[in-house]
Formats: sequence, structure tokens, C-alpha cells
Amino acid sequence: MNFLRIWRYLICLLVLILSLGRCASAQKNQFDLKCHPFQALEMVHPIDSSCPSADGNATDSTSGHALQNVAKNNFCAGNTFVDIKHEDFVQLQQSVEKLPGYPTWNNQNYPGSRDSFKNMGGKLAEGAAVRYTAYVFEAHAADTSGGESVNCNQAGVPPNDIHIALVHAPTITDECETTTAEMSPHFRPTSWDAQRISSQLAAFIYDASQKKLVPNPAATHNLVRVTGQLMFDAPHKPCTNGKRGGSDPARVSLWEVHPVYEMDVCTKTNAGSCADSDWQPLDRWLGTPTGKGHKPPKTRKPTTTP
Repeated sequence: MNFLRIWRYLICLLVLILSLGRCASAQKNQFDLKCHPFQALEMVHPIDSSCPSADGNATDSTSGHALQNVAKNNFCAGNTFVDIKHEDFVQLQQSVEKLPGYPTWNNQNYPGSRDSFKNMGGKLAEGAAVRYTAYVFEAHAADTSGGESVNCNQAGVPPNDIHIALVHAPTITDECETTTAEMSPHFRPTSWDAQRISSQLAAFIYDASQKKLVPNPAATHNLVRVTGQLMFDAPHKPCTNGKRGGSDPARVSLWEVHPVYEMDVCTKTNAGSCADSDWQPLDRWLGTPTGKGHKPPKTRKPTTTP
């Protein structure tokens, strides 16, 4: 009798150990968000298990490429944001261009250290939590054909960043005057949809037949506010004399809000400003065609996508 009890106890213990092992393995093979800036909007996606490492698929975890991927995957800059202006992005770009290695950096030669970007002599440096108020120039799901190393080079919209080009004035029509914010695919809220952001907020949309950006007649031109980490996108170069170089994205500065932690839309833009009470989270603003949003449900629990 005692023998049978011991035997059952040992079997139960073995089952428990195996179960804990599977849980630990599953956690190890899922992207570790560490911090949770999306809160109740957080969603688990296939990329969170298919690309679990913060350095993406970089082959050498000590390389400059891997270090940049880790910087892009920083969700822990904090929630005390410093307001940043267009002029700050420009000044930071001018400062980084004075660094010795800058002319040689490209997608085959990343800076071997991020220290210079983290020590820019003020509050605005890589890793800082910032908030930028601007207008959406254009938005799209980026690198959908072959993906990026930071996202393990997976094709398609879900496993790639949403690229948002921002301008400090609604009258700007030159893409070379834009700055960039990017929404990472890791745990990204499903309501943060590139197509909807583009169709409802962007001043310009891409016309495949003309192969260029054209004015968006449906744009609402609302002010937006993006918050997240400030980081430097080293392998590219900004526009020079109003012209983009080669395959580099058109932009005025390589400093980005990346990844985006929050995005709000102003429901009553007035002369380039917005009252605190008129800011609305992107998911709520997109919730109604009028852009007035709606009251959130009483409970919003994180869910998992299939």
C-alpha cells in the first residue's frame, strides 16, 4: 500500500517537473518584453516566439548590427517623457555627424558601440523616453518583402515595423523634412494598423500606379503625439540639399522615436496645439469613423492572436 502511494507520488512529481520544464522552455523561446508600455492593448503575435531574441537574427551578438537591433527592441526607456521638437532632431543629427566614424557607417558597417549615442551631453540621447507632437506625413508597413534583421527577416505586414513619417507643420510637402517613428511588431496592439493610420491621418499616401506619394484627400490632418524611446538609426544617411541618397529613406534626421510606446490623436487641433483634454489614444480615435473615439470598455484584458 505504502509502495503504491510512493509510486503515485513519484509519478505526480515527474509530471510536475516536466510541466515546469515546458513552461520554462516556452518562456525562453518567447520575446522578453521586460516592460509593458502597451498595457491592456498588448497582444501576443507569432513573431514573439519566432523571433525571440532582442538582437533579432544577428549572427554575432557582440556586433554593431546586433547592438542596434537590441536598441530598437528597448521597451524600457520609462514613462516619464521629455518633449522633443523638430529642431532637436536636426541638432542631434548635426552633432552625430561630427563623430569620427559617421561617414563610414552603412548597412555593412555598423558602429561597434552605442556609447556615443547614449551620451549626447543632455537629456536627449539614445535610450531617453521622449514625446513628439507633429502631423503624419505618411505611414506604411515597412520591409514587407524580405523583412529586417531585427525582426528575423520575415516577410509580410504582421512581423514588421510600421513606419510613420512625421512633420512639424501640416503645410510641409517635402519628405526630406520628415522625422521618423516606428512601431515594433512585438506585442503590438492590433488596433495600431498601418493602413488605417495612413488612410485617416497621413497627408500623403502611396499611389502604386504612379509609384509615388500623392496627396490623401481623406486625411484629417489631426495633430498626433508619439511617445517612446529615442534612438539613432546608424546605417542610413539623411537627405542632403533636399535630396535623398540612394536607397536611404527620405528624412531630415536619423534620430527616431523607436519603438513607439504610445500614440495619441488630437480631436480638436487648434493653431498647431492641443488641449490636454482633447488627446485621445490612437485605438480609441480609430474606433469611430468620425475620429471622436468612444469610451473604453470597463475591462480590457490582453489577448493572444492566433
